[in-house]
Amino acid sequence: MEAKRRFKLFKNGKSWCVGAATIAALGASAIVHPAFADDVNHDTQTMTVGISDKQPDETTMHHDDSKQTTPVVAQQNTTDSVSTADSVSTVDNQQTSSDVKMATKNDQNVAVTVDKQDTTNIEQSAHDEKVVQIGASDTKAQDTKAQNNVSDNQTTTTSIDVKSVQETSVHIERSVATSAAQRAVQQQPVQNRGFVTNQNKTYYYNDQGQVTYGQQKINQNWYLFNATDGAMQVGFQNIPEQKKTVYYATDGQMQYGQQRIQSKWYLFDKRTGAMKTGFQIIPEQQKTVYYASNGQMQYGQQRIQKNWYLFNAQTGAMKTGFQNITNQQKTVYYATDGRMQYGQQRINRHWYLFQKQTGAMQTGIQYIPEQHKTVYYATDGQMQYGQQVIANVWYQSNKITGALIYAPNQAHKVDIVKTVEWFEANKNKLTYSMYGSRNGTDGTADCSGSVTEALYEAGATQPDYLYSTEGLHRYLLANGFKLVVDNDQNGWHSNYGDVVIWGQKGYSLGAGGHVGLISSSDDDNPAFISTCYYTGGQKNTAVQELSYNDFVKRANYPYYYVYRLA
Repeated sequence: MEAKRRFKLFKNGKSWCVGAATIAALGASAIVHPAFADDVNHDTQTMTVGISDKQPDETTMHHDDSKQTTPVVAQQNTTDSVSTADSVSTVDNQQTSSDVKMATKNDQNVAVTVDKQDTTNIEQSAHDEKVVQIGASDTKAQDTKAQNNVSDNQTTTTSIDVKSVQETSVHIERSVATSAAQRAVQQQPVQNRGFVTNQNKTYYYNDQGQVTYGQQKINQNWYLFNATDGAMQVGFQNIPEQKKTVYYATDGQMQYGQQRIQSKWYLFDKRTGAMKTGFQIIPEQQKTVYYASNGQMQYGQQRIQKNWYLFNAQTGAMKTGFQNITNQQKTVYYATDGRMQYGQQRINRHWYLFQKQTGAMQTGIQYIPEQHKTVYYATDGQMQYGQQVIANVWYQSNKITGALIYAPNQAHKVDIVKTVEWFEANKNKLTYSMYGSRNGTDGTADCSGSVTEALYEAGATQPDYLYSTEGLHRYLLANGFKLVVDNDQNGWHSNYGDVVIWGQKGYSLGAGGHVGLISSSDDDNPAFISTCYYTGGQKNTAVQELSYNDFVKRANYPYYYVYRLA
């Protein structure tokens, strides 16, 4: 019966021992051959490790210098290797300096050589495989069989002492495991998907894990990402290729419709998100509003393309119709398109008159120079027709045109000569002041107070008070004067007694206006008498009679009106 023998290497004290086990059909015996460290060549030892798919791991050791050969096979399973690796200290591994060089030959043989200084060199053998034999010799057939078995199973040849073999194998196992773990991490797919915030910036990764840029539609919402770094954009953003400005909320989504942003209202197109400007209709609120070039809704009075508009102070809704501007003490009219109206306007079958510069609605007796007529507007601004009682005086108005027909027998008749003479009589007697009696009773007077007093003493109705240049218009019309000139840039042919008022209505109060009378019949260079500040307020020099042409030039040709007694 053929016997099978196995050899194991183990340490007994300081000595290495080789055990041979013979397995027979009916029994088994073991022979132990002692071997000592002194018997082993200290220069180089070679260990052959074979890895086979058919057999457990085997290790065969031979001594190069020995003439006898004893095959030694050491079996060790995977669990044993791991246990051995765990038992090796870190200090031992650090004390071993390894120089690993890999090369390819046949079945990927690897040779590890350890010199006397415990330096490990792992090389792939480029020579024929040689078996170093130790101890007693067996049959050459057994030796050959052992070598063939190793060759068939990808033999690894290692020159090392036994203790270093254990330490080096652990080091290699750990290095291989670490490299495999690194490759596994590198080969993992990118985990970022969707919105990711990093360093106070938000990014979006698509399904391939790639950062997105520019405009992106995500879950039915539009977003904008920086073209350089992909950071999500918020707030107002200009899209030049689409010629629009849009707004992205703090979550990055494009906004639409009406939006309140930092206490300001904006409007964005419901489909494109483009910011709206100019006049816009808000159908759900039944209002028209106006957005400036910066997109903000406007309120109050606004001058837009040389036209005045009025918008509600709370809602921004554009106003139309009659509107009272309380801070300017005037009533104005805005057409259906929102524009302020001027001059004569027919509104709901009634005629109204609005000042040509301010748009203020006019009331009382007014002269229409382009139609050469004087008309009367009631307190509601509507032109009146037929007989009218105005300042306790009866007037007849044309039933079609509204032109007033003066009834002199029902009113006081003003003597225009006496009016001029009042000023002549007060030369060198009055000092100019707007804060005294204003009509000369205390030795001071101003222009409008003097004219009011002079007219009253010359036969005009008793005034309600001493009028200003603004109030004199109505007083003159109520006492038989008519407006014959309204700022004619070509001048006018003056008459003796013409009352001239400087300063546009609505702007002639205080130093903004002046009034006096033409005191000569010289049409080319008439004289003009008035109470004025010509001498700088010197005492008793308020009444001055000057060349009208020189005086008006000195005043820089102000806006003017001329009233003449009918």
